[in-house]
Amino acid sequence: MVYDFNVDIHCHPSGKPFMSGRNNPAHTPFESYGNEINGWLLNRLNRQIENISHVKLGTQSNFDNLQKGKVRVIIASLTPLEKAFLVANLKADSFVNDNLKALVTEKTTPWENTVKTTVVNALTGFYKDGLEFTIQKMANYFQEGLLPEYNFLTKFNNQQNKDKTYTIKFVKNYQEIEDAREADSATICILISIEGAHTLSGPVPNIAFLRRDQGMSHKKDPPNLAPLIEYVNNIESMKKWEFVPFFITLNHHFWNGLGGHAKSLMKLVGTIVSQSEGVNEGLKELGKEVIKLLLKTTNGPRILIDIKHMSPQCRKDFYAFIETEYWIRNDKFPLICSHTGVVSKGRTLDDLVRQDDDAELHDNSNFLHENSINLCAEDVLKIAETNGLIGIQLDEKRIAGNTIIDIIKNNKQLGTADLRRQYVKVLCANLFEIVKTVNTKQGWDLLCVGSDYDGLINHLDFYPTTAEMPDLRNDVLEFLRTPEEISQAGFNYSVLLPEIKRLMFGLTAEEITDKIFAGNVMTFLQNNFNR
Repeated sequence: MVYDFNVDIHCHPSGKPFMSGRNNPAHTPFESYGNEINGWLLNRLNRQIENISHVKLGTQSNFDNLQKGKVRVIIASLTPLEKAFLVANLKADSFVNDNLKALVTEKTTPWENTVKTTVVNALTGFYKDGLEFTIQKMANYFQEGLLPEYNFLTKFNNQQNKDKTYTIKFVKNYQEIEDAREADSATICILISIEGAHTLSGPVPNIAFLRRDQGMSHKKDPPNLAPLIEYVNNIESMKKWEFVPFFITLNHHFWNGLGGHAKSLMKLVGTIVSQSEGVNEGLKELGKEVIKLLLKTTNGPRILIDIKHMSPQCRKDFYAFIETEYWIRNDKFPLICSHTGVVSKGRTLDDLVRQDDDAELHDNSNFLHENSINLCAEDVLKIAETNGLIGIQLDEKRIAGNTIIDIIKNNKQLGTADLRRQYVKVLCANLFEIVKTVNTKQGWDLLCVGSDYDGLINHLDFYPTTAEMPDLRNDVLEFLRTPEEISQAGFNYSVLLPEIKRLMFGLTAEEITDKIFAGNVMTFLQNNFNR
C-alpha cells in the first residue's frame, strides 16, 4: 500500500505552548511562533544564542506545521522538564570562564547555583513562569508535571484549526486511525508517548540534593524499592487515562534512580548543566520493577519500552532482563528506539561501555555520530528480532560526526540542490548502516522518522519544521532513484554505489521511501496498537 501522507513517531507539539504560561498558556499547539525571550539582553542576542546552542527555539511540530507537511499521524511525546536541568554544573572547570558562570547562574538565596530562568528561557523557548514553578514549587512530577501537560494537549481533541481545514483526533487504537482517515483525510491522528519515567515518580528531588549529588556514582548502591509504591499508584492511574501512552523511555537527561542514562546534552547546554550523576550506569532493581508495571496487562493496557536515552550498560542489562523475564515465556514484545542515529564499525554494547564518548565526540574523522547514545549493531539486531521500530532523528548532532555538517555548509562550490543532497547523504548513511547490520530486506521494515522536533534539536538546515517533511521525503526519494557513493575525503566512512544498490535488496526507491515516511509505522500500529 502506498501512503500519501507522512508519519512521525517522536515530536513535542505540546512542550513550548504548555510552557508558555502554566496556568494560562499564551499559545496553543496550533499556531507557529518564534522564541519569545523574556530577558531584554538575551532577547537582543536571540540569533547568537541559537547559533551557539545549536537549537531552533521557534515551534516546529505545532499542528499547523503538521498540516502543511502532510504529517497525518504522530506520536506526541509528553516530556515534563527535569529539575536537574535548572541546576548549574558545579564542576570547577565546567565553564569557560567565571564571567560566563556569573552570567548564567543565580545568586539569590536559596536558589544559589541554579541556572537563571531568563537563561533557560533563552535556551529552550519555555516561559519564565513555568521554569520558576519547576525549580521553586514543583513537588510531584506526576501530579504537577505529567498530568497537566497531558490535560493541556488532549483538550484539543476533535478541535479544528481557525480555517477549519483539518481536525485533531486523539486515538485509542489502530482502528480509530483508520476510521478517522476514512472520514476525513485531513485529520491529524495523535497517539501519546512519554519521554522519561521520572514523570511516573512522586517527589521531585530537592535542589540541595541535586547540587550535592553531581558526579555521584550509584553502581554500588543496594537495591532500594521504597519509591516503588509511587510508581505503582501513578502507573495504575495513568493506565486509566482516556488516551493511554503507547510507549515510554525509562530515562531522559538525568539520573532518576531507575537506570543509567547516556550523555545527551552537547555544546552550550552540556556546559551549563551536569549529567554526571549516574551517567552510563546499569539498570537498577527499581527500574526492573517499573518496567514490569508498564508491561503488565492486568493493570491496564501494556505500555511498550522505548530504549532511547538508556546508557549502553543499561541497554545491555535491559535486554538480559527481558530475555529471562519475558522472551523465555514467548512474550517477545516489540522494542522501539523512537529518535536516534547509529554508530558504525559494527560495534557491540561492550564496545560502547568501554569507549570514551568525549574522545569520540571530538574525533574529526567520524562521519556518523559515534557516541554511545546512538544505536550500535547489537541494538539494531535486538530491535529487528522483535520486529520493532527505529525512528531516525532529524538532528545534525545525532546523525553526523563532529565536523561533517560544517564541511558541507562551508563548501562554497555547492549550489542549493547539491547542498540538500549532501544533507540527505548523511541521513541515508544512517539508514544504510542499519540495513547493512540486519543484512536482509527486513532491515527496511524497521525504519521510520522520529524527528524530535521541538525537542531542543539542531535541525537539518533545509528541514527546520514538520512543514518541510514533503521536501525531505522527495529529496530522499530522488537520492534513492539516482544514488551515488556516500563518502567524504578525510573521513572514516563510506558506502560505495554497488553496496547501496545491494542494500536496497530489490526494493524500488518509491517502496523504500514509503516505508520510511509512513508504511512501516502504519504496519507496526496495525500489529501492536490494538487496545
